[in-house]
Amino acid sequence: MKINAKPRICFATPVLEGELTGVEELNKGLTQLFFSLEKEGYRNLTRINTTQGDIYDSPGDLFSLTHYPEIAEIKQHMNGVLTSWILETGKMTRAELSQLHFEIESWFHITRYGGTKTLHDHGQCSWSMIYYVDAGDPPPPEFPRSGFLQIYDPRRIQMNPYDKGFSNFKPTFDYGGFSVAPYSGKFVVFPGYLQHEVLTYFGNKPRIMIAINCLIRERT
Repeated sequence: MKINAKPRICFATPVLEGELTGVEELNKGLTQLFFSLEKEGYRNLTRINTTQGDIYDSPGDLFSLTHYPEIAEIKQHMNGVLTSWILETGKMTRAELSQLHFEIESWFHITRYGGTKTLHDHGQCSWSMIYYVDAGDPPPPEFPRSGFLQIYDPRRIQMNPYDKGFSNFKPTFDYGGFSVAPYSGKFVVFPGYLQHEVLTYFGNKPRIMIAINCLIRERT
């Protein structure tokens, strides 16, 4: 007897990890600009309830500041990444996608020692993105996941701890969520419904990142 079978990936959640290369000067320029904007008071005046510790949050209109060439450039890169990912994961053509309206919320964080982002999601939007301008200091030995992005499985599977049938799954089938180790130039794109948090950062060098939420609607 022969068995013919192949795995079928069901209920998959599309997450994209990648990096921009050759952007050292761009990241340096963004870093200087963000520190300058911080000094000028370009701040989100409403304390975000997920922000704990020493984190500076900008308003959500960062990508409107395209008179700064650094912001215009990173906006172009991130829009390109998002558009390509939507086309890869969906059934729309580029022409169909171009007929839709993208509502973009974008801001930057400057995270200093002890800063963290508690568990939350962006379920009101289809896609969320993170770009690390400067990942700051590497994790110290006593805090090996300092500043990591932790993304959780939305299925909320509760397994019997004594049942080994679901143990040691390959990453494709795992249900425990996963961690993202930051480094400068890295980006992550994930559905807004995924709950996530940023673990406490224990570096002395400020860590700088850009966050983006995207809501896509029909044009009116």
